[in-house]
Amino acid sequence: MKNGETLSFIDDIKKRFESANWQVISDVDGSSFSDLEAAFKKAKVEQKRPTLIVADTVIAKGIAGKEGDSSAHASPLGKEEIIEMKKKAGLPTGDFEVPEKVYEYFSDYLAELKKEFAEWKELESNYEAEFEKEYQELMSGIELEADFDLDVLDVQEKEGKPIRNYAGEYYQLLAEKLPYLVGGTADLSASTRINLDQYPDIKRGYFAGRNIKFGIREHAMAAAAGGIMLHGGLRPVTATYLTFSDYMRPSIRMAALMGLPVIYVFTHDSIYVGEDGPTHQPIEQLESLRMIPGLRVIRPATETEVKLAWKAAVEEKNKPVILVMARQNVNAYEKEISAAEFEKGAFVVSGEAEPDIAVMASGSEIETALEVKELLKRDYRVRIISVPEKEKLYQNQNYLELLLQNVKLSVAVEAGNPTGWYRILRGSALIFGVEEFGFSAAGDEIAAEFGLTAEKIAEKIKKYLS
Repeated sequence: MKNGETLSFIDDIKKRFESANWQVISDVDGSSFSDLEAAFKKAKVEQKRPTLIVADTVIAKGIAGKEGDSSAHASPLGKEEIIEMKKKAGLPTGDFEVPEKVYEYFSDYLAELKKEFAEWKELESNYEAEFEKEYQELMSGIELEADFDLDVLDVQEKEGKPIRNYAGEYYQLLAEKLPYLVGGTADLSASTRINLDQYPDIKRGYFAGRNIKFGIREHAMAAAAGGIMLHGGLRPVTATYLTFSDYMRPSIRMAALMGLPVIYVFTHDSIYVGEDGPTHQPIEQLESLRMIPGLRVIRPATETEVKLAWKAAVEEKNKPVILVMARQNVNAYEKEISAAEFEKGAFVVSGEAEPDIAVMASGSEIETALEVKELLKRDYRVRIISVPEKEKLYQNQNYLELLLQNVKLSVAVEAGNPTGWYRILRGSALIFGVEEFGFSAAGDEIAAEFGLTAEKIAEKIKKYLS
């Protein structure tokens, strides 16, 4: 853009938002403090509609040679240009020199804020005295309190029951303990099972519900969840298919960057989605989410792991948490896992103390790994390690080394892109994954095509070790 001309953008923003019934305040000089102040005051008066303020500005205003030119975005100002700018603004021209009037203004403003804060504390105190129960609920939401015994949450474990169903049932039970939990899906409540059936939906003019119908708009859903979390007092839970996390990625990344503990639930987490085809089969999404700094990604394999994953999510106050759930059923292993073990990110679920082979997996692939152990047990001692939170395991190198100590072969199995597993395994290693798009067929048929059946994995391990 140069001198007010746009090269590619001709939208009439004012008409677009007016057509959506927004209040639009235009004819505002974006370089005028008085214009901006008046616009904000007018915006605050409107209580029923959102407001858009259209402020006209000129890039690099007041700087000779750069005013109205996009080069000001990246080109640093020279010393003479800075002095000229300060003179036009009526500021001292010395380095780091602040006018006395600025100190006076902020001194007066501080006194004003202290007065407002005292009035607010009085209002808070009066509210607490009159509405004690409501006040405690409000504070529990602000502090994200989750100090209850997880054992009181009881979901019936049943053969043939999908992992996503367990996720939804625990969400409903948690909502009874944590009144600040609210959430919704991108028009996929029936598929993801994330819906508080015992509570009504939030609708226009009715905000006592706890379900938010976001519609088919994952990007907006994730952005709204971040805004709700920033406001405080409520904790949003959102849900959709894992492959659609791509639409949400900018807001998920911002939540991680800002330390917003939003909870995202993703179901239909691998090629086992099957006949929905490659558009709905996530290949790269799981690993790409694990790569985002400051984001917890947990992929449980059984009903117990789902329960512990929810516990980890609601107790996390400083990071966003992603819970990844399989659409299909996964048979449970026999070993009981404690919350302390789960918090390590990985744990042994089956195997001898001194194994020849260690097979690591998460989610539905744990069932495959256990079948591999059965096929190899006559010839090798095999340890099966569930890794619901791979990045947490990676951060604990001592524990990782202990899990893989003295094994002849370390193996990873994942029905998606396996790239991140290379930094987890040690010594001689084999990785089984998917590095191309899937196709439309039954999930088991797709797994066979990609060599992810227990028989094919066991055969390749034997060949490698022979």
